[in-house]
Amino acid sequence: MCARVAFMLICLAAAASAQLRARCSLSDGQVFEGQAVVYDVVIRRATEDVRIETGPQVEGLTFERVREGIRSQGFTSINGRLTRHRDWGVTWRVRAENAGIYRIPMPKIISGGKAVAGHEVTLTVQAAASQEAARVVLSASAANVVLGQAVGITVDVLLKHLPAPSPDPDPLHFHDQPFPNQLVPPQVVLPWLPAPPFGQGSFDLDQWARSVMSKGKGLRFSGVNSRRFVGEVSDVDAPDATGKSSRYRRYRFRAELRADQVGTFQFGRAMLEGSIAEKSGARFRERHIFARSEPLSVTVSEAPAEGRPAGFAGAVGRFQFTAPPPTPSVVAVGNPIYLTLVVEGHGFLDGVEIDVARQLGDGWRVEPPKILDSLAPGEARPQGFPARIGKWRQFDYKLRPLRDDIRAVPPIRFAYFDTERRSYRVLLSPEFAIQVKPAGADIDAGVVDATGGGPGTTELVAAGLSANEDDLNKIGNQRARPGPYLISLVGLLSVWLGAGFVVRRRLRLRADPTILRRRDAPGRAARRLKAARVGSGPEAVTEAVAALCGLVADLQDRPEDAVTSGDVARWAEPHLGDADERAALDELLEFGEMASFGGGGLDDVARARLLAVADRLVRTASTRRRAGVTSTVLAMLVIAGALPAQNTDLFQKGQEAFAEGRYVDAAGHYEAMLSDDYANGYVLFNLGNAWMNAGELGRAISAYRRARWFIPADANLERNLGFALERRLQELSVTDEAVIDKILFWRPTLSFSRQAGVALFFFVLAFASSLVRLMRGRRSTWIRSAAFMGFALALLFTASATLTWADQASGEHGAITDDDTRLLQWPSDEADLAYEQPLHDGDEFTVLQGRDGWLKIRVADRYEGWVPAGRAIVW
Repeated sequence: MCARVAFMLICLAAAASAQLRARCSLSDGQVFEGQAVVYDVVIRRATEDVRIETGPQVEGLTFERVREGIRSQGFTSINGRLTRHRDWGVTWRVRAENAGIYRIPMPKIISGGKAVAGHEVTLTVQAAASQEAARVVLSASAANVVLGQAVGITVDVLLKHLPAPSPDPDPLHFHDQPFPNQLVPPQVVLPWLPAPPFGQGSFDLDQWARSVMSKGKGLRFSGVNSRRFVGEVSDVDAPDATGKSSRYRRYRFRAELRADQVGTFQFGRAMLEGSIAEKSGARFRERHIFARSEPLSVTVSEAPAEGRPAGFAGAVGRFQFTAPPPTPSVVAVGNPIYLTLVVEGHGFLDGVEIDVARQLGDGWRVEPPKILDSLAPGEARPQGFPARIGKWRQFDYKLRPLRDDIRAVPPIRFAYFDTERRSYRVLLSPEFAIQVKPAGADIDAGVVDATGGGPGTTELVAAGLSANEDDLNKIGNQRARPGPYLISLVGLLSVWLGAGFVVRRRLRLRADPTILRRRDAPGRAARRLKAARVGSGPEAVTEAVAALCGLVADLQDRPEDAVTSGDVARWAEPHLGDADERAALDELLEFGEMASFGGGGLDDVARARLLAVADRLVRTASTRRRAGVTSTVLAMLVIAGALPAQNTDLFQKGQEAFAEGRYVDAAGHYEAMLSDDYANGYVLFNLGNAWMNAGELGRAISAYRRARWFIPADANLERNLGFALERRLQELSVTDEAVIDKILFWRPTLSFSRQAGVALFFFVLAFASSLVRLMRGRRSTWIRSAAFMGFALALLFTASATLTWADQASGEHGAITDDDTRLLQWPSDEADLAYEQPLHDGDEFTVLQGRDGWLKIRVADRYEGWVPAGRAIVW
């Protein structure tokens, strides 16, 4: 009986083992509303193909299949036969929007024609409100906006303060450090962040991420990068899940979107998921959290038609409308008046225009405006670009009065929709009085005096050009001449090499005892003679002779007792001037020998005479030593040649012609002063003013650009150059800045002579530091650093000065001087266009090549072609 039962059980087990079974699991059995969990089904050792006939279906749960297929495979040997088997699996992402307990049955999966057995799993979903450790709030600055209005989207992440005994209430205090396991900061998920429902054109994800990035602890953002983000951090009081007020740390993230399309747009829930530290007894432990916000809806509609003023062009926001006085204020019929209108504030200005022609009427001819928009945050400001901050749009108009009875530029209207008042507003520019004379009349209107009449001041008026420079002391020759600086550098290098040679030689000599003895010989002999004078009688003479013997012994590196009177006489013979001195020396030596044996005697007068000869011999030896070691100082002679003097007569004639309104004549006088040997920034500045008033925009820009070489960063020059650049019909200037110019950032603010002078200063510093280090005879870190830094800075400023000089001598800069100049593909009037739009007066370019009255140029770093040389100016 027992054997039969055992046999039946074995059969049942075999039948059961013949049916495949699946292992079903959840990544987390307890989650919050809206939190995703992974549901995984794995079938092991399947030998047949597997397919899903019916996926899991549970009311209240959403299933998203994320992965399906073979996980691993292998072979099994049964009775000598190899059978292939594989582990197969499928994964779903499960989410519940409502709290409750959900039972997930085994999905219907078929393998080899048979159903795969499995078991159900249970998922517990808690209400989001029951989670008190974290909260997420998603809000908008306005739920109903008009087209073009800015909408501020704010995400507030609130994390509850850590209680004692935490050393810091910061909820992220234990993150990114052992705890005992590494805690990764929670992650914020914004489903709409990479591509917002609207305003994608005005939203830069990378720029927004940089604005909220943290250098230390912070939260993570899904889909952004691996850095940490904090936004605006503050501590606030907020109710927790029980309704009790608790202290939270708030991380606020703001994003501004521009409503650029009409409709109702949904922003998905903002979610926070991750781990935080939670107090458990007297210790802290890791806790997984999940929180989400409510969804957000924003409705965008057109600006209301009711009350819409004439001329409304779509500006939405809050703005100011300004207009500096037009220039010039006195013109002839048909001559241009330049009017600038500026709209600035906060809101939408893209594509907005002001119809000035319609507002002025038939008495004016209005050319299409040049429009400038504010730069994007972080964008580099080009040269001549307005320095305003914030959001703005500038309109530069060229107005031509057609009648001489016009007395003013009437107010210009600008209409916009005020998003705060929810109504339209109309702003007016001031009325500007002008004087219009008949066509062809002489106009006595110079540039505006921007110096207020005070010499040397750079205070500028609100409009117009800065006045001419009339100080004769400022028109000296400023032409870049590298020769004098090179000669000075060679002289400095020669001095350094000579001084280094002398210092090294002295150091070597100091280490030689023979040289040291010879060097100190005159001093020792002088001291012994001084002692001899104090004595009296034969001892004084003996001491004097001994001093001379010691001097000869030291100079010849011999023992003193080996030197005889004859040796002294032979050494002294070339240094004695006449026979009387030789006789005196012989007498001194003779009396010295007699005194050493106790004989002989001298009166005081004779002794003084003989000691005087000894003194002279000692002084002669000292003088020879100094003359032998004194180094020859090299003079740094600047052989610059005679600089040509400025022609003050031509300058005065130019000033007179300018004052009389003869601007072309004035320009001719200023240009006559300039040559290959003479240049001056202030003369070029006045030349630019003359061409500007003569209506020659390209020639004016050329003069101002050249003036910049000699008087960089001059306030009046920068103002007038900016004024000229703003008057161009189009902006085709070379704007790309070379890498070397970014490194040598001081070049635009220093002239060639200043750069070369600074380079010489740092060379002197480097050479002096190296000599000091050499003379000290031991290593010194700070002296070595000073020498290295001085030499490096000297090389940088030398390179900077060289580039500045090369730039001035290159002749590769140019500007168009005639409107409607065509850029052609080859040097012929019949050539095809290389650029569809014509070039206008003031457009700048780079010269590539010149040939038979033609110039090959590059415009705006993109377009290359040929233009007639007579329609351009090159410098």
